[in-house]
Amino acid sequence: GWDNKHVGNDFVPANSANPNPPVSASASGIVINAGTQILSDKIVGYGNYVIIEYQAGSLPDAIHNLPEYKLNDSLYAMYAHLKEDMSGILKPGISVAPGTQIGTMGDSGNTGNFTHLHLELRLGEPATDSNGLKNLNASNGDWYNANRLPPLDPALIFTPKDTWTGWVAQSQWDAQSQCATGDP
Repeated sequence: GWDNKHVGNDFVPANSANPNPPVSASASGIVINAGTQILSDKIVGYGNYVIIEYQAGSLPDAIHNLPEYKLNDSLYAMYAHLKEDMSGILKPGISVAPGTQIGTMGDSGNTGNFTHLHLELRLGEPATDSNGLKNLNASNGDWYNANRLPPLDPALIFTPKDTWTGWVAQSQWDAQSQCATGDP
């Protein structure tokens, strides 16, 4: 579920025959960062994660109509607790198509050894660094700046009956997972 302490939704594998189902990009987007959240040489927090930007022009009216939306905002999605670190494959700036596999569900980071996908969304525009890269990662930067990138409840964006063309959360929900905390 989503609240001020848990600003995302958790999805668990629905099929015990595949305890680590693939996680797919939700729409056409751009990889902003992929890596592992580490503190004192220990994998913590989000664990292995991928952050993808879904640019303003690709967003459905349902997002543009949210009170939180400002003109030209992008939607940023963090897919966390992945089984593997995808930073060697998913480099910043790489484009992904809807359905592109970006990892598999895992239990990296603070999961209580509970395999699931944690999906977290932010809406806005982060600052860029001196190289023009967006300042987003799981350890610091604008991901934690609620004034610049306020968290957004994923349930406002998609439901099990989602109609956003290309929004693959629907297929992940139906075929490979179920929300760990009830309806998203």
